[in-house]
Amino acid sequence: MSPSEAIVVQSSDAPHARLRQLLSLLDRDQTNAALCAECMSLALDSSDFDCAELLARRALQAQPDDPAMQFDSPVFVTAIDRLDWKPQGVAPSEAWNETKPRFEICSTTVSTTPGCA
Repeated sequence: MSPSEAIVVQSSDAPHARLRQLLSLLDRDQTNAALCAECMSLALDSSDFDCAELLARRALQAQPDDPAMQFDSPVFVTAIDRLDWKPQGVAPSEAWNETKPRFEICSTTVSTTPGCA
């Protein structure tokens, strides 16, 4: 699934419209790191976390040999327990249930390559 397909909310507000526009450009130029970063920022500002995650994965996979993308030093690791996860505005069938993973590991890493900070 491409990030442009990940936008479920069909909203007419300016951030979503701008995000859709930039994602269509990114689909044509998938190696444009600046455009990808702007799309991720807009996705996060629009609370479109699925789209932001897809963009982050795409960015990490696009340049696997780039020293700035090596992220070799863990800074922070935690876990999310989805047992009582009942987000507002989400149908109960979409919230956590026994068929989905209960825990999610979240980590922050950095690249220790000189000049990449």
